[in-house]
Amino acid sequence: MKTAWLVLGAAAGVLLSPAGASSSCHEKALVTAGRARFCVLTERMVRMEWAAADSGFRDATTMLAQHRRAEEPPAFTVTKDGSKLAIVTKSLRLEYDAASKESFNDANLKVQLLQPSAGTFATGDGVWVPSMTDAVRADALPGTIRTLDGANGRVPLDCQQQGPEYMRDKHCTYGVMSRKRGYTVQDDSLAATFDDDPHWPWLQPAATAQPADPAACRAVPSGQRRVCGLYTNSQEVCVAQGCCFAPTALGGAAPANQADGFRCFYSATSYQDLYFFGHGLDFKGALREFTQLSGRAPVPPRFAFGVFYSRWWAYSDADLQVDIVGQYEDRGLPLDVLVIDMDWHLTFYKNGSTDQAGQSKGWTGLTWDKHLFPDPKQFLTWLHEKGVAVTLNLHPASGVQPWEDTYDEVARAMGIDPATRQYVPFRITDKKFAETWLNVSIGRREGEGVDFWWLDWQQGEDWIERVEGRRNVNPTLWLNYVFSTNPHHWGRTPARPMLLHRFGGLGNHRYPVGFSGDSFASWDTLGFQPEFTLMAANLAYGYWSHDLGGFQNAPDPELFTRWVQWGAFSPVFRTHSSKDASSDRRIWKYSDTYYAIARAAMVLRAALVPYVYSEAWTAHREGLSVLRGAFLDWPALDAAYNFTQQYLYGSQLLVAPVVTPVAHDTQLAPKSVWLPPGDWYDFHSGNVLTGPIVHSYSYALHEIPRFAKAGAIIPLAVADAASGASSVGRNTRVPTTLHLLVVPGSPKHFYELHEDDGLTKEYLAGHHASTLFDFTSSCGASGPQSPSRERVFRFGATNLAAEPSTARSTYSYCSGGTVTFNVMPVKGAFKGMPAKRAYKIEFLGALPAASVTVNGQRIKAIEFPDTAQVGASDGFSYAGATLSLTVHLNAPRDVAAPVQVQVAFITTPASFDASSLVSKGFVGKFSRLHDVKVLLDNQWHTDTVFMSDYPHLLAAAEVDRAISYDPSAIATALEGFDELFQAGAKELAGLAELHADVRAQALAYLSATTYQTNHVRYTRSPLGY
Repeated sequence: MKTAWLVLGAAAGVLLSPAGASSSCHEKALVTAGRARFCVLTERMVRMEWAAADSGFRDATTMLAQHRRAEEPPAFTVTKDGSKLAIVTKSLRLEYDAASKESFNDANLKVQLLQPSAGTFATGDGVWVPSMTDAVRADALPGTIRTLDGANGRVPLDCQQQGPEYMRDKHCTYGVMSRKRGYTVQDDSLAATFDDDPHWPWLQPAATAQPADPAACRAVPSGQRRVCGLYTNSQEVCVAQGCCFAPTALGGAAPANQADGFRCFYSATSYQDLYFFGHGLDFKGALREFTQLSGRAPVPPRFAFGVFYSRWWAYSDADLQVDIVGQYEDRGLPLDVLVIDMDWHLTFYKNGSTDQAGQSKGWTGLTWDKHLFPDPKQFLTWLHEKGVAVTLNLHPASGVQPWEDTYDEVARAMGIDPATRQYVPFRITDKKFAETWLNVSIGRREGEGVDFWWLDWQQGEDWIERVEGRRNVNPTLWLNYVFSTNPHHWGRTPARPMLLHRFGGLGNHRYPVGFSGDSFASWDTLGFQPEFTLMAANLAYGYWSHDLGGFQNAPDPELFTRWVQWGAFSPVFRTHSSKDASSDRRIWKYSDTYYAIARAAMVLRAALVPYVYSEAWTAHREGLSVLRGAFLDWPALDAAYNFTQQYLYGSQLLVAPVVTPVAHDTQLAPKSVWLPPGDWYDFHSGNVLTGPIVHSYSYALHEIPRFAKAGAIIPLAVADAASGASSVGRNTRVPTTLHLLVVPGSPKHFYELHEDDGLTKEYLAGHHASTLFDFTSSCGASGPQSPSRERVFRFGATNLAAEPSTARSTYSYCSGGTVTFNVMPVKGAFKGMPAKRAYKIEFLGALPAASVTVNGQRIKAIEFPDTAQVGASDGFSYAGATLSLTVHLNAPRDVAAPVQVQVAFITTPASFDASSLVSKGFVGKFSRLHDVKVLLDNQWHTDTVFMSDYPHLLAAAEVDRAISYDPSAIATALEGFDELFQAGAKELAGLAELHADVRAQALAYLSATTYQTNHVRYTRSPLGY
């Protein structure tokens, strides 16, 4: 008999935030059939559970599954036809035979995607049966691994190909979505579970698995055997898990037919707990629903997005105060977090012996070295007064040794007579030890002012199994949980949790920030880090921090400079280096050229904090990491997967750091960037480009390839000019002045800035705010002009033409246009929120203004270079170098009141193509001309050349300044610029007195000034993933 009923609910199940019963399935979403139990979590995500007896089902939380209960379950139907059951949502169809007495297998369970239109999949037809689980896992997008310790270039992310030992040690974890199949399956069957202690959930006692019945092992056909425990690397462990051990590697999981392959498989009666993610190519939806199930990524403290300083060195408090913090402050460099490596505590380097735990004596330390820090609390208080957060390095494996200042108290609490001088072993899964140790040893240091800990676990990922007797719990992930949820600290302070440690597996996104370990300094390592970081976003692990500059050896200055630039656009900016006098990451230790470039990158990073912090709110709400792959937005395009040294940086930017050295002859490094569909502003050239295209260009050392979506509004911090506030600790504070960068290429756009106090947990209680910025623009009576065809100058070649972009009704493409920019009243509130704000609104790629009004009141023009006027009162100015109009609202405005800026741009002669501002590469040419002038100036007394020999080049190099002095003459200046530029290039080519290498470099700078773009659509290639 066939029956059917409808379960009504929300169209998409919104899972509750942490609560007492949130780990159990909603009653209306639960379907029990025979020995199976299904929970329809959302219309695209289903939990599938099988147990030999009803008592075998579990509702406890795991590291993966924190919240299984939807506030309202999704709509679905259940149809029965005898023993056959079908659960159908809008997106999935699950079929199960309730009469089966065996665990999930191909004969009793099948799931099918019902929306293949969501994407075309390279493998399969959107149908899954259990025997496919291992192959499906390997077809998912890459994720991440525990660490880059010892890496010198790429490390494998194809987890199963590396075998169980690699997966066990590296916690190699795939992403939660798949382009090849359109779905993934997460196996949580062997996971440790938590109790329901409301004070602090802890590990439940380990269940004792019965050895698998040999008959149940034989009942599984060889072609349907599925890996039981990806970390299982021995028969002993396999049997202890209640699974079967095969004589040879399983065929369904690589590496097949190898001695170190996967050999442990589930029996026909093994407990199963599987999660089906059927999101097709909606990767963003997969991440959002994954974090609903597994818990949202918190918003790290604001200082985490600033600048860290770290070095393994025996610094004293005086060294740190004068040589580090003092130097950063004196040089106007940002500094927000001070990382003090292991020499803060007693070390015993000279002793060379082991302690009672068998570890190197002094590797673990809990007691200040008073030779270096005579009054730690007073020193940390001084740092906090400067606005600098502090973290200490901690290797915890030796427990509490007799020389520690908290030994007596911890020993007595753990039943050890202090007189015996017997150490207190490190047993982090023992709740009594953990609470005692955290309360006493760790708590004492926190009471002195330590803000968070840098855990540096290096004692093996089998520690808890080997030393504490618990399987399926690894020390990295468990330590991350313990330190991030410790109620003995975070429950007693308003501060929000933070940690610096390695990655421990699925669910680790809840415990930021990541420390990627001790890599070697090489171009190969730098080249891999962007890809490594963006792939981690595939499982919502969005806050990797790397040792910028590498750890194991000293990088050459160029490599270090490029590393700092990558750091400026990474999730976390943290330099670090080994204990080696020749390996120093203080940028002032490098020559002036490298120092200036690195300083600019660090200052830019500090300016980006409001934007990055706001994007961290998106990560919190949607599971979209700040740094992520373009394939999340364009999942159907091959190029989005193949260009792995570039990434989306939040919702508005695309960044492609240079990760190769410059050529010796040109001092330029080539870079090809794939620009996705849509219009993109190139910050270097000043052009608006239309994708999808491959944009190829060669960049000088000071140039960072970065692009913004047309119309983007990017909020940046501005140093508080009033009172000359220190650069140190600045990023801990919510800025009172914002620089709003408005990108050309779109007639309208908006951006919502999210903020909170940046330090406490109050944002989780609704204490946060948002400010909406938007603009609309239109052309004058003449209407938009089509961008001119780009002219590419090459020596000895005919000028080339590139395809013109489509005409747009926006101020960037017309003469006499207008723009209206709005700062909306703030929504929400939080303690410390600025009541008033000043604004600097900069329109890139714009003509000069004829008039500007603010809330209906005209403001005056500020003549270049009268910088004193800029800071004194409201006004507007024009910068020829960037072809940008800036409206300076220096008088702070009430954030609860709207601000409207209206700009009327000048009308240029009919002969002038206004769209050339964003299509002819003027901004890039201006910059390169200044570079070439400096290069020629520096040849004095070496290969002297005289300015009278290149007058046109000098004149071309001053065009941007001329425009700044007289913006109204912009049309005349730019109409004659190309002729000057080409004449100057010919003069340069004719400077016979100039050394050949210098001339080659200068000519390369100018010949590459106009970008050369491949406007041919990217050719489809075999799938990378």
